[in-house]
Amino acid sequence: MNPFFIIMAAFIGVPVAEIYVLIKVGDEVGVLNTIGLVIITALIGAALVRSQGLATLSRIQAGLQQGQAPGLVLVEGALILFAGALLLTPGFITDAIGFFCLIPTTRRWLASLVAKYTIVKATQASRRGAGPTSNSSSHGSGVIDGEFSREQHTSRAEPKHNQR
Repeated sequence: MNPFFIIMAAFIGVPVAEIYVLIKVGDEVGVLNTIGLVIITALIGAALVRSQGLATLSRIQAGLQQGQAPGLVLVEGALILFAGALLLTPGFITDAIGFFCLIPTTRRWLASLVAKYTIVKATQASRRGAGPTSNSSSHGSGVIDGEFSREQHTSRAEPKHNQR
């Protein structure tokens, strides 16, 4: 399916659904209680995003100090950032999705799905010739052969001769 239509449907459908849910909740518990719930979920979400984000940052740093590539942990960090944006957006549907992204078990599962999807897409793109090696060489190997040498330049100030 075309990604443009999916994005447009999300930009139109999510706010409409959020307004519907907010109106229904407002009818059941009252307007002020609904506003209070939205504010409370935003505050709790911001605190959780901060703590989860700092924990993920420390995991990234620990992995880098051990010489490990932090691939999945970086995806988790992106999901935490996404969750923060959703939790600060007023509404209960976006809050539910944001909290789903903050639960460590579901976040790791989502991160593995995202990583698997992007690896598959990158592999398919490179097989079609749309990858970074498509313009590297005529052999398609992506290796450029060459030689390298470093020359030392010493600059001495040469005396200037006065010309008359």
